[in-house]
Parts: sequence; C-alpha cells; structure tokens
Amino acid sequence: MFEKKCKICDVIFSVTNKNKGKIFCSKACKQTADKRALKKRYDASPELARQRARVQYAKNRKTLSTRSAQRQRVARIKNPEPFKFNKIKQIYGISREEFEALICIQDFRCAICRKEIDPTVNSKKSKALIDHNHKSGKIRGIVCINCNSILGYCKEDPKILLEAIRYLEKFKRSVS
Repeated sequence: MFEKKCKICDVIFSVTNKNKGKIFCSKACKQTADKRALKKRYDASPELARQRARVQYAKNRKTLSTRSAQRQRVARIKNPEPFKFNKIKQIYGISREEFEALICIQDFRCAICRKEIDPTVNSKKSKALIDHNHKSGKIRGIVCINCNSILGYCKEDPKILLEAIRYLEKFKRSVS
C-alpha cells in the first residue's frame, strides 16, 4: 500500500497494488475531472463536441424512447383515468370537472338515445364520448358510442338523417 495525491483536491489518499492506477481520492473528484475535461474538449472544438453529443444521443434515442413508452403504457394500464382526461383537455379544452358537469346535466344519459352512459374509462355500460361540431369545435353534449357513430357516418348532415328516418318509416308501414 502506498499514498498518492489527488489530481483535483490535493488530498493524500491510500492506494493498494490492486488499484494503483487510481488518481482521484473520491467519486466526486473523478466527476469534477470528467466535467473539466469535457469543457476543455468543448472549448477546443465546439462543433466536434456537438457532433459527438449528437452521435451519442442517436445511439441512445431508440432505447430511451422505448423505455419511456413502456413506462407510460404500464402507467396507463394501471390508472387510465388521468390519461383519458388529459386527452380530453388537449382535444376539447375542457377539464375533468367540466366533463363531469356536462354528463351530470344529462343525468348520465346519452344526449340522443337517452340510454345510460358511464363516464369511467373501462365501463361495462355504454362509453361516454364528447360530441362536438367539427367546424367550430363547440361541444354539443355527451353521447354513447352508437350515437356518435351515427353522427359520424352521416357526416353530421341533418338531411341524411331525415332521409334515413323517412326510409325507416316507409318500411315500418309496409311491414305492419
């Protein structure tokens, strides 16, 4: 065993034959030395340092994004509610409280067919969806998945819906 002087803080520390190449007294001094060396390289050639950083980022990017997506997937499975309401806030600009107030006003029923709907994410009942005008973005109400599909398939055109009603009425009379 022999003693060495730290290259950063000048503290004298003991070294064994096993780690005789050690030149820093602690992990903190090693990190300080690494930061200084990095700054020195950057100051000498900023463009080359940025190039190296971009290459290193590109190597790690796929791994990092995969891990992040995996963590988010697990979190969404464990607790889907916050993700649902974050998306609602993003798309429609309304908070969870405003959504709940809308569905409460409708007595937890679809605005069109009046069937009971459930605002929770993984419900066994009919799923609650926000109906809105696609041109203005204004929210009209909360509807079930079936009524939302009807509005989508008819492209929100009342004429198409009226023709569908006439069509159904015509065949209703002929069967009776």
